[in-house]
Amino acid sequence: AILLVTRDMSDKKQAALAFIHSEENYRLIVNNAYDGISITDSVTFMVIYHNPALQQMLGYDPDTWPQKGLLEFIHPDDRCLVAETLQEGIKKGEGSLQCRLEKSDGSFIWAEVTGRLINQNGKKPQLLFISRDISERKQAETILIKSAAQLRHNQQELKQQLDYLNYLINNMHEVFVTYNLEKNITLVNGAAHKHLGYKREEIIGRSVTDFIAGSHKSHASALIRDRLEK
Repeated sequence: AILLVTRDMSDKKQAALAFIHSEENYRLIVNNAYDGISITDSVTFMVIYHNPALQQMLGYDPDTWPQKGLLEFIHPDDRCLVAETLQEGIKKGEGSLQCRLEKSDGSFIWAEVTGRLINQNGKKPQLLFISRDISERKQAETILIKSAAQLRHNQQELKQQLDYLNYLINNMHEVFVTYNLEKNITLVNGAAHKHLGYKREEIIGRSVTDFIAGSHKSHASALIRDRLEK
């Protein structure tokens, strides 16, 4: 006689198929992502997986990806910061920073890197990194910082020049006056008080012709009008 024992495995089969399907979808998404994605061993920091976008970002062909640790891709000046951030990120389970990554030709790009610890059942955890090229943003920031520094320098130079001119004007023996298109006085130096006896507040805002003797007022007004027209 033959004994047959039958068990319904539909749910298990469907779950297995769903897992395979979801894994294929994730792989499709990762392989077509614009950001660089990599998976790294959390102990040795060796790169286990890298997607095509990361290969393109760093200028490597699929067959020429170097077998080296994560820190070897980092600019020497950034390695200490990256190593410290890695250790903190492993403790927290996530982290992010900006650093320079070395390309296949030896040049460097600025990247914004976000990392997350991936825990696996019964296995040592792995590190998932998502990297985005921000070199153009960094260049723009550098230009902006240089422009701001140059502006501050120019402002400081201008202030020094103005302070020096102000010192010269206020220490002149001659009366120095500026006036606007309406002939109203806008600035006067210290010699005005010495020679004319007026305080600054008694002069500012008044017409420059108020201080010209009556016998010369007509001629002076004509000269001033001619000067303003020209």
